[in-house]
Parts: sequence; structure tokens; C-alpha cells
Amino acid sequence: MYKIGEFSSINKISQRMLRYYDEKALLKPKKDETNGYRYYTDDDIAIANKIKLLRKYHFSIDEIKNVLDMDSATIKDKYEQKIAELYEKIIEYYRVIEEMKNFIDPKNQINRVK
Repeated sequence: MYKIGEFSSINKISQRMLRYYDEKALLKPKKDETNGYRYYTDDDIAIANKIKLLRKYHFSIDEIKNVLDMDSATIKDKYEQKIAELYEKIIEYYRVIEEMKNFIDPKNQINRVK
């Protein structure tokens, strides 16, 4: 069993974030009712690693909560959906970058009929 400080150091997740994950029911430590301390297990390390990976993949907290409860076939579908969303963002960012480039150097802008 790990206290929150130890668990935070091991997993490189702030104690504040661990409390937030507890509040959102993503990562539920055992709580000692006498002193209020949170205690984490080795199983919680695996969950924390999965949460960090999903955060890296730009899943929201609500999406992560759902994914943690899914079977592997459903997770695959969710990953494919997230990949499609990320591709859409890439296209959106590319368009914004091109607009900004045209603002910086208007002579690269395509002449439009007025």
C-alpha cells in the first residue's frame, strides 16, 4: 500500500491530480476512515498508467471514465473514433496555420475575384 505522496512520486502524477481522479471516480484509493489518508495498491499503478496514456491520447476525463469500464473490443472502437477526431483537428490546425501565414505574407495569398 502506498500513501498519496509515495504514489504521486512513483507515477509522476501530482497529489492534486490524484485527488481530482478520486473525486471523478477514475482512480479510487482505499481510505482510512480514522485519519483520512488515501492508500493505493499495485493494481492502482496499472490504472494510473492507463489514465496517463489516455490523457496523452487527448481523451477527456469523462471519456477516460468510460474507457476504463470497457472491454477490449469496445476500446478498439473508441480508439478509432478518437483517431478520426484527431485527424479532424489536424486539418483544422493546418487551415489556421495557413490563414496566419497569409496574414504574415499577403503576397502568398491566392487572388480572389471581388
